[in-house]
Parts: sequence; C-alpha cells; structure tokens
Amino acid sequence: MENLNVFSIFRSISGECGIIPQGTITTFIRLAGCNLRCLYCDTEKAWERNSGQEMTIDEVVDKVEDLDSDHVLITGGEPLLQQEGLTNLCMDPHIIFNDGMSITIETNGSITPGEELVKYVDSWVVDYKLPGSEEMDRMLPLHEYSHFPRNRTLMKFVCSNEQDLLVAVDVMEKLEMCGCVVSAARPLTEADLLELMIKNDIRAVLNVQIHKYIFPEGEVGDVGKDR
Repeated sequence: MENLNVFSIFRSISGECGIIPQGTITTFIRLAGCNLRCLYCDTEKAWERNSGQEMTIDEVVDKVEDLDSDHVLITGGEPLLQQEGLTNLCMDPHIIFNDGMSITIETNGSITPGEELVKYVDSWVVDYKLPGSEEMDRMLPLHEYSHFPRNRTLMKFVCSNEQDLLVAVDVMEKLEMCGCVVSAARPLTEADLLELMIKNDIRAVLNVQIHKYIFPEGEVGDVGKDR
C-alpha cells in the first residue's frame, strides 16, 4: 500500500470560505511536495517532498482519529501528486465509516483526479491559477475540470490585480461549479479587491483568510516533521 509524505497534521479552524463553513473546527492533513511555484504562495515550507515525513496510511488514520474532528481538509503542497496513497487514505474503512466525518481535498487545478478518488471525497476546492501567479499555463484544459463533481466543487481564484479578476470571471462562467470565491494576493489587499468587484459588478464571494488574522505567525501544529 502506497504511503504518504506528510508535512503536518493538525487541528485548527477552516480559515477560508468554502463548502466547509468558515470557522469550523477541522483536522488538516498537509501533504509535502508541490509541482507549482506561485509568486504569492503562503506555504513555501511544503514545496519540497523532503519537507515532509513518510507515514503509513494507518499512521495517518490514527492521528486523524486522535484529533477527533468532523471535517478533514487535505491540502499541500499538492495532494494529487500522491494520488495512490491519497486514494488509499480516503478509502480506509475507519475514514469512510466514521459517521459524520467529511473529507475535502484542496488542489491547485493542474492535475486530474482519478475516478476512484472522486468517489470517496465529499467535496473539492480547486485553486485555479491566474496570470498573476505565473502558473496559469499549468492549469488543465477547461474540459478536464469535468472530472470534478460540479455540485461538490468550489473554485477559488487568487487575484493579484484587476486583470486576474476579469480572467477569473471568464473561467467561472465557463465552468459553472457550485460556488466561486476570490481572494486577494499582494500587491492587492482585500479592500482593493472588493473595490474592483464593485467596479466590475462581480458577483463572486470575497474570501478573507481569517486564520491569518488569528494566527499571524502561523497556525499551531502546522510544522513539518513534527506531528
């Protein structure tokens, strides 16, 4: 059975707008290794595969059970780089038969999820990269997003400028997922982005990352090789 390379597993709040309500107590599984290098990335610490530690599926499940949350958010890095192990984790009977537990995967939009994995994941957040990230050319062709279930997938767009916001709107209209949120990245502030949304009559949801206000120095427990 494929193991997982894990940066951290910790309990905190869901800090962003999403299918899991913002502010919900959540167990985070941050996997190590990412295939993108976005200019505004706030998790550079998990870019490299060797920033994490190899764990068996049983070890990950035991830690998730110890933390005892109703929601599990698997993020990175880029989780779909470890798709075999990730599928094994999501199929684990201790996870799927745990009444009330939901699993969300946050992915960067550059890798297609396998059919087996999609079956066992309750919801998805696809962080579609815009020109300001300098990684938009790594995004999947738009028709490939049909592999994500429309009624269980939230699209997230991080905007560094007005052009990013307008590109995001075009993608939103073409994909028609169950929800869309926009976030600000330097040099934009949330106030700047809100002003641009009003100016351009953008009807998406403005996402404010509340965990960064609660934990300005980083969330407790979100440290590599220390679980």
